[in-house]
Amino acid sequence: MRIALHTRLKPGAEAEYEAAHRAVPADLVAAIRAAGATGWTIWRSGLDLFHVIDCDSYDKLLAELAGLPVNIAWQARMSGFTDVPHDYSAPEAGLPVIWELNPRPRAEVVLGGAGYAGLYRSVDEDAAQEALKAAWAAGIRSFDTAPHYGGGLGEERLGRFLRERNRSEFTVSTKVGRLLYDDPDAPDGADDFHGAPKRSRRLDYSAKGVRLSLEQSLIRLGLDRVDRMLVHDPEAHMDQALGEALPELERMRDEGLTAGIGIGVNHVETALRFVRESAIDTVMIAGRYSLLDRRAEQQLLPECAERGIQVLVAGVLNSGVLADPFRQATFDYRTADSAVVTRARDLERRCTKYGVPLRAAAMQFPRRHPAVTAIVLGSGTRAEIDDSIAILDLPVPEELWSELVDQALW
Repeated sequence: MRIALHTRLKPGAEAEYEAAHRAVPADLVAAIRAAGATGWTIWRSGLDLFHVIDCDSYDKLLAELAGLPVNIAWQARMSGFTDVPHDYSAPEAGLPVIWELNPRPRAEVVLGGAGYAGLYRSVDEDAAQEALKAAWAAGIRSFDTAPHYGGGLGEERLGRFLRERNRSEFTVSTKVGRLLYDDPDAPDGADDFHGAPKRSRRLDYSAKGVRLSLEQSLIRLGLDRVDRMLVHDPEAHMDQALGEALPELERMRDEGLTAGIGIGVNHVETALRFVRESAIDTVMIAGRYSLLDRRAEQQLLPECAERGIQVLVAGVLNSGVLADPFRQATFDYRTADSAVVTRARDLERRCTKYGVPLRAAAMQFPRRHPAVTAIVLGSGTRAEIDDSIAILDLPVPEELWSELVDQALW
């Protein structure tokens, strides 16, 4: 049966109510399922809240939950937010979802692993796990990582999180090309990662090196296989990467250690060479298909589409300048030059005319191209992930897209 409930929030309680539902206790979720609910979705329109519950018996559901301490505590907390008793009204179509018992999978979104591994600032273990929980709660089931991210810290944290999840419910990609070794002299902040273990990196695109890299990654991840392996930043070792790393990835694919192989880079020319000279099935291109930089559009995206190669677009905010060009003027991992900052601020002004945050347009832009399979989020904290998911669902009018279409610098 399906039950629809309507109640109202107290004025001013909207933000706190939504924040609470971004962190619903896991034991409460388990209790709701155990009590017989197969679906529970909350929508909000202004102060109006609408619950739609799927269960065999609503009375039985309430009876099962009534005496549970976790539910009693939750209901006491929620009573501080609501104003009137419920009635049995259903929501209208198109309202924003506040919470879902079974969130829809976000196949168009991959969570990148650099942010919660300490890129640019230290992120502690609890905050990293909270970020991963927020991504999972939002329906993200695809995770990308690499040995490079925090000197293996990203893989270790992801592995700890996924050990409690069913292996059939998620996919993981990692990368090869950098081997890690213990180094007591490794400085904090090396390669812009902070709070990382005392490890250093050395480039190795040999067949032996990439196999060892995957073996070490599987240990850190606590997995016996990954779903995708990408050759990572091979620009200075192109011949070896194509001649040794790629054939070894193909052998490991044949052995069942991975389902897919590909390339993860910042440079279109590198990606094009792999597309044209190898049998990869995935390209991850960072920073080259954004509102500011559309260099991937001319050849890479069409050639990937022609060959049936999946395209994952990372770096959609161009290292921060498209998140907030007035406060975070970084582009391609360094201080942005004046032309980039000027153009990004102009893009922000155009978006503001339509009441759309620049970062919303920037994050949604790549998925408008039919060759793009998914975007890779760089969010590293719960707050950033919550914001990113909300931004991805924000309507952007076609009139604004028309204004942005020819504003890229490249």
